[in-house]
Amino acid sequence: MAPESDVLLSGVSPRQVWAFVPLDCQQQIVQLLAHLAMHLIATQPLCQRVELSAKEQVHAHSSSSHQDPA
Repeated sequence: MAPESDVLLSGVSPRQVWAFVPLDCQQQIVQLLAHLAMHLIATQPLCQRVELSAKEQVHAHSSSSHQDPA
């Protein structure tokens, strides 16, 4: 993703904001996001998780077979 696409209307990119967040807050935020992701996956029905996994495998296989060797 190009840096220009990350710039908000204010002209400040999310990376610039994250750099000023104290390290202990960054760790708490990452832990919270991991916790939320775990609960999201745990609450999905099993059949939906299997379908998503199959789609991810197909996408990963198709993108790796179309990469430019240069």
